[in-house]
Amino acid sequence: MYDLCRNTPQRNAFLFFKFVETRIMKKWLLIFMAFLAACNQNAEVAPVYPAQGLEAPAKMEDDAGMTAPAYEIKRIDLQVQVADLSEAERWVKQQLLVHKGKMTANSTYNEGYFRSTQFMMQVPVPELDNWLKAIEARTDWQVQGKNQSASSIQQQYVDNAQRLKTRRALEQRYLELLQQAKSMTDVLAIEEKLVSIRSEIEWMQTEQNRMDDQVLYAECSLRFEERVSAWQRLTREAIQHWREGWHVLVQFVLFLLRIWPLLLIGSGLVWWFRKRKRQTT
Repeated sequence: MYDLCRNTPQRNAFLFFKFVETRIMKKWLLIFMAFLAACNQNAEVAPVYPAQGLEAPAKMEDDAGMTAPAYEIKRIDLQVQVADLSEAERWVKQQLLVHKGKMTANSTYNEGYFRSTQFMMQVPVPELDNWLKAIEARTDWQVQGKNQSASSIQQQYVDNAQRLKTRRALEQRYLELLQQAKSMTDVLAIEEKLVSIRSEIEWMQTEQNRMDDQVLYAECSLRFEERVSAWQRLTREAIQHWREGWHVLVQFVLFLLRIWPLLLIGSGLVWWFRKRKRQTT
């Protein structure tokens, strides 16, 4: 017992190596080594960027730059009752020039005791609030209906931009391979791939331009209505029927002018039959 407890360097080394050889110590050593390896791997894969000093990778900056804006398609529907429809039409066209908008469609309707004109316009988003305030500032107009909506196309825009970036990088890679091609077969194969990739790039660029236009301009539908009195309706319909009757008369005269040879031949036959009839009698 005394020998076992004697504190000598030889005895301590012997007991240490004896203990290491046991299965329990081997198991714990393996676990500890695996833990150290995992820590080293995580440190290499996910480095920590301090708040000041090193900058984040370029990809992180690109993604943040693409997803930061809110890409929305805005639409406004307005229904306004006015006293003078012609004056309202002139006012809208003037305001479109002031707010740098553009007209896309214009329709006029006569519905019983109402005359209405509907404008389809595109107004720049920065000028949209001023355009609405200008309409609401008209005290002689009455806004009867107003509907505003916005739909996000941010995900579609980001996806299309990422695909466009990938296709352009692929195009650049094929151009590099084209410079390194040594046979005509390789050149033709690479050029065929380039044609396909450039076609995709053109389509994606067109789609991106279309979405840019949708985001920059708000779709506006403005419908003006003018109430018509009974006398105005009578006068308007009388003038309309007079125009329709005149149009029918003009068409009838033109029809007679078109068949004048038949009329001439028919008149000659009638005159000949009447002459024969008088001679026989």
